[in-house]
Amino acid sequence: ALWSLYRQVGGRALRFFDLIFYAIGYYEVYRRALRQYRPQAVVFANDHNDDARALLLACRAEGVPTAYVQHASVSTNFPPLGFDLSLLEGQDALDKYRLCGPVRGRVELVGMPKADGFLAQRNTAPQVRRVAVACNLLDELPALADTLAYLLRELPALTFTLRPHPGDRRDFAALRRALPPLQWSDPQQENVFEFLQAHDALVAADTSTHLEATLLNVASVYYRFTPSPTLADYYGYAAHGLSEWAHSLPELEAALARLAQHKPLDLYRRATYYNATLGTPDEGHSRALALRRLGEWLAAPAGGA
Repeated sequence: ALWSLYRQVGGRALRFFDLIFYAIGYYEVYRRALRQYRPQAVVFANDHNDDARALLLACRAEGVPTAYVQHASVSTNFPPLGFDLSLLEGQDALDKYRLCGPVRGRVELVGMPKADGFLAQRNTAPQVRRVAVACNLLDELPALADTLAYLLRELPALTFTLRPHPGDRRDFAALRRALPPLQWSDPQQENVFEFLQAHDALVAADTSTHLEATLLNVASVYYRFTPSPTLADYYGYAAHGLSEWAHSLPELEAALARLAQHKPLDLYRRATYYNATLGTPDEGHSRALALRRLGEWLAAPAGGA
């Protein structure tokens, strides 16, 4: 398997040798488990990690129907959509998957189930006073620290709160000591929607938190703490008008200063391309819609495959 992949992609196969090694093991173990338990179907929440890809191939080999429920924004770097049923959040996801390759099976647009409980609690503040800042492992700490120091200095009337990604285990102690006015959100104690509800604007780089913020009518500003030529506007939020792109610290300051004077009350409408149920009777009921579509598919012969 490794040699075959090496002939196709060259040195990249060696770089990801461990993933290939594990995926082969996953595939064999999953096939045994599927033969033993014979599930009616397997429902996925991830479509691109090595274990998920191995399970998908194992399901095909064993004739087990598969369904996929989108859990976060996607990009055109994802594998082709290869499930018997795919429940996607909106047209954005479907358009991107079509660029990834042939779309297999049945596709339904069901909105964002995880947002259901929060859509009725949109931010109606006419001005920005509290700014959320989200970071992940792609954002280098020195650049993040410089950005926060600049904003705290230039916009003293605003409150800033930093939320690291739940999987970010870096030591932020030095940043805490260097910037006492900065507030913090613990991602292990507060989910992303609860975090956003306490703020009026979001500053972040490449993260699906921009979409979640816009759904709550929290102003979204895209700013790359650590610029990289390969990740510019990774999810396309700026290109599609969901987020405002600040290309420099002065532009970021100007955007927040303007929002501190006036924040529109209809920002959430920008998310319609990403969430198919916005403005429909199913708005706020995506979970029920997804369960209904999944139930219909399972009730059909052979899991609807």
